[in-house]
Amino acid sequence: MAVADGGALRVVIADASGAITAIDPATGQSAWSVTLPAPAGEQAFVVATPVVVGGLLVVEYHTVAVGTSPLLVTATRLRHRVAVVDIAAQALSTDLAPFDLAASIAGPFGDYGFEPGQAMARGALVNAVPPGGTLGRDQLDGASSPVAVLLPSGKQVLVYPTKDGALWLVDYDRMGVVYAHEPPVASCGTTTDPCATAWSGTIVTQPALTTIDGAPAVVVPTFMPDTTHAAGVFALKVEEDEGTPSFESAWQFPAASDPAAITSFRGAPSRAIVAVPAPASRAGRARGLRHRGDVDRRVGESSVRRRNGFCSRRARTSSRVRVSLQQTGARSSSRCSGQRGKRKRMSRQPYC
Repeated sequence: MAVADGGALRVVIADASGAITAIDPATGQSAWSVTLPAPAGEQAFVVATPVVVGGLLVVEYHTVAVGTSPLLVTATRLRHRVAVVDIAAQALSTDLAPFDLAASIAGPFGDYGFEPGQAMARGALVNAVPPGGTLGRDQLDGASSPVAVLLPSGKQVLVYPTKDGALWLVDYDRMGVVYAHEPPVASCGTTTDPCATAWSGTIVTQPALTTIDGAPAVVVPTFMPDTTHAAGVFALKVEEDEGTPSFESAWQFPAASDPAAITSFRGAPSRAIVAVPAPASRAGRARGLRHRGDVDRRVGESSVRRRNGFCSRRARTSSRVRVSLQQTGARSSSRCSGQRGKRKRMSRQPYC
């Protein structure tokens, strides 16, 4: 980023090694450099884009063990920190000392604390100045995006997915108010079946918003990089009980009892897409949602009915054959080659 340094223009670079370097854009030479501080045995690792606030450069970074090589974002994150560089002094600010990020909040199921090892600061810091404020408040624009849900009562809430495989239900206007915390999937890995990619998480997409039986609902794909725990697509209704929003499980695909729940969705999926198939006259009973991603360890597309989670993925075997594969295992063809208008039942096949 470009910053003004005593009347001179500098290009400031924050690199993964934890160094903040100001470069003269005319010569490409380093004008000055600052090393971000870290506790003994740790070193700074910058991924997030800093922000300039007045004459200060605010940097968010995490730390890894000294000697970590290569420096990859998959390295174990020990803590997250914020440091402020005084651009005019070309050094760390003497007024704003570096500090570790730490927080906890009381919720309906106990206290929830910030876990450094489960967070990755790879977005960009932004500076929000409240009315009448000066420096404002910096916040990090993260990865997983929430979805806003308007309840029948007029209350608005956010359903926020986190990489550790949980969905948080928070107040739209007061984000510190947590109504519910629902982990659709278990933690990845066991002592005998370690998580193949512990850094990847189990939810990395924004939930899809829909309705089920007239109630607002969210649908979110999950994945599980081990061979022990179930994963798949989960649907949860967002309901109110005496004015308090809550989650109510609607369905899971594949069903928890289905062996496919442990063999499919082993890799990161795409977002779920709520789709209304044509013709419109059949939309009332044919509405479904699509998900593209890792299906049975190969790239494919699957569709499930939004109301009950039954699979209805379709594949064409010829110009006249349309095959519908149901989660129950029944397989049928709506048309057979050379026999327009006739229906023919086919043998039962594994679920799609």
